[in-house]
Amino acid sequence: MLRVRELFEETARAELGIAIAAANEAAAYVEHLRSEVVAARESLAELQTKPSIDPGSLIAKDKCVVSLLMALRPAKTRHSQLLFASEKAKAIWMTKKAEAQALDKLSVRHRDKHREEVNIKENAEQDEVANSRAFAKSAAETLEEKSRKARTSPFREIATSHDSQ
Repeated sequence: MLRVRELFEETARAELGIAIAAANEAAAYVEHLRSEVVAARESLAELQTKPSIDPGSLIAKDKCVVSLLMALRPAKTRHSQLLFASEKAKAIWMTKKAEAQALDKLSVRHRDKHREEVNIKENAEQDEVANSRAFAKSAAETLEEKSRKARTSPFREIATSHDSQ
């Protein structure tokens, strides 16, 4: 599940990159059109300062400025749309990234809890082994003590005291 979320996040990041690239390309085109408008206006102004004005050239330059201005408006609109799309893609990517991170944290928490449970179980098993060893040792010492007592007769003391008298 985590890998699927990571793939969604990677896909969203790639889509964000594409959207940003498209917005940057649209911005570059808008700047290009603006510079073309400025150059066309300068050319028109220069043409108007000449002593002999060719009406055909003047009309052509004016139409060039107008057509560039007509192309600039939709280019600006397109740039705005692509900026909006890139912001939307960024929001989607951030959501997918947050989901993947949350799932990763959940996975880490689950893994840590499992590790803790395994450690508790292992410690309990080790305690049980240690207790059984201690019990076995205690039982062996008790048997040895009983065996020692069994080898010595309680009447031995009486017999030795009668012998010495």
